[in-house]
Amino acid sequence: MILYKYMNRKWARKFLKDGLILIGTLHQFQDEELHGTEVGDAKEGTKNVHSKTLKYIDTSNSSSIPYWMNQHINVSEPNQLIIHAKGGMSASYSDPNSYIYCVSDTYDQGAIKEMGYNCCIKIEDSDKFFKALSMKLKNKARFWGYTKCVYRSRSLQDWEDNVPASFIKESKHSHQKEVRGLWLPLKDEKIHPIVVKAKKATRLCHIFSI
Repeated sequence: MILYKYMNRKWARKFLKDGLILIGTLHQFQDEELHGTEVGDAKEGTKNVHSKTLKYIDTSNSSSIPYWMNQHINVSEPNQLIIHAKGGMSASYSDPNSYIYCVSDTYDQGAIKEMGYNCCIKIEDSDKFFKALSMKLKNKARFWGYTKCVYRSRSLQDWEDNVPASFIKESKHSHQKEVRGLWLPLKDEKIHPIVVKAKKATRLCHIFSI
């Protein structure tokens, strides 16, 4: 798959000449003040799940607790909590922080300007590109994969809950046609954006537009 990376010219030169690539984090993009509302989103990595059929939870039976409720229930053994809800249940869910690399599957000059960039890098082989990046991150994170973001509301019913929160974006950003690569940290510790030197990845790229 051919992909496109929007960025500023000064970083494009470092990208192509030195093989330097900035890998961001999911929660980093929750900072709208830093990134602006076109790139940042305070609700990045979250979703609200509603269920009309979930009316009973018994904490002594883990199978009765859907994953999206786990973050809100903390009952230590031998204590037990039983919940009855006639109208169903709802909960907000947040994906754990992860390393992400964002690109686009379509070249769009308008999107470049709206996001505040002035240059576009073309990635000729997405599989090889993400494989090369994953090799540089192998001691820090496991590659989950890369896929297109889904543009929709973050509020959904449990029967349509088939998209990880990390890949949901609001419909107003659909023109970005974003594809995300995601790596899950190997250790349970706070993570930050990192710069990796991956010339095997950048050799697959060239400047497409300035």
